[in-house]
Amino acid sequence: MNYFDLVRLKKQIESQKLNVARAKEKGTSITIELDDMPKACSSSNKIESSVEMAEIEERKLNLLKKRFDEEIKKIPNEYMKNIISCRLIHNWSWNKIAVIKCNGCKGDSVRKSCVRYKW
Repeated sequence: MNYFDLVRLKKQIESQKLNVARAKEKGTSITIELDDMPKACSSSNKIESSVEMAEIEERKLNLLKKRFDEEIKKIPNEYMKNIISCRLIHNWSWNKIAVIKCNGCKGDSVRKSCVRYKW
């Protein structure tokens, strides 16, 4: 595992959040037609299936988040764990991390050390 693997995992989480939002929106956007003609597929079935899809997408999202947290916890070096979590979880810039966590060294050197670090 390395920094880029965590970035890919974070991107998967972001895309899964969009999938969850789409699934929830699909469940709430179904309108019921009010007429006397019976329909082959009732809107309640569509709503139930949309709710089920939203729940499935939500579970996938929770699994990805859990995996991301576990991978962060697996980083053996506490110093690198703090830097990577500041970057990926708190969305700090490399320069901010360098000033606060790394005693004022350059952001580029912090970025390079994270990119090269493997665990």
